[in-house]
Amino acid sequence: MKQFKLSDEKTAEFKEVAATAYTKPNISPETDYVQIQVGGRTIATVTNSGFVGSKNAWGAKIHSIIEGISGQRPQLAQRRAETIAEAFDGEVSKLSTAQTQIEMVSKVRPHMER
Repeated sequence: MKQFKLSDEKTAEFKEVAATAYTKPNISPETDYVQIQVGGRTIATVTNSGFVGSKNAWGAKIHSIIEGISGQRPQLAQRRAETIAEAFDGEVSKLSTAQTQIEMVSKVRPHMER
């Protein structure tokens, strides 16, 4: 593999662009969107990004029915929650930490400056 070295000027330019081109997104730690209950027990929690978690025997069943469901967050979270609740005759409880699409998009905009 052939190696090359950037000139000092190009190295400085690269470092400047790398340092200012992107800012760290203002994203709060992943928060929960909904919980799904069956018979009064929580069988799964879905995050605002659509990740599904289950700490019990429901896990394999849940993941097999949501496989292939795609979309943008938090609509993805809503679709997955509805699918799980329908499959197991459960109820969806939206949590106070649930975010709307506008709230999520406003927190994930990297700033590009040139």
